[in-house]
Amino acid sequence: MEKWLQHVKDNEETIAFWIERHEKLQLSDDMLQPIIEPFLKEFPTHNLRSCNDCIIDMLRWARIELRKHEQGLPPNKKQNKVSN
Repeated sequence: MEKWLQHVKDNEETIAFWIERHEKLQLSDDMLQPIIEPFLKEFPTHNLRSCNDCIIDMLRWARIELRKHEQGLPPNKKQNKVSN
């Protein structure tokens, strides 16, 4: 398991609480640090600095990725599809 996913698993109750309460979070919070880089690799256009909803979305995404890992499903990968 990747380090950041283990971090999400270890802090799952706190993350769920934050999501449920739609907590106003600061990117400087140590608990968010391991999640930020993988999230921005997947969603490079998200501006986490000026969007509290985006931070909550990041936490939701992290929980979904953890569930996929636990179920043996592949993680989301960006698909570069060409539309005609």
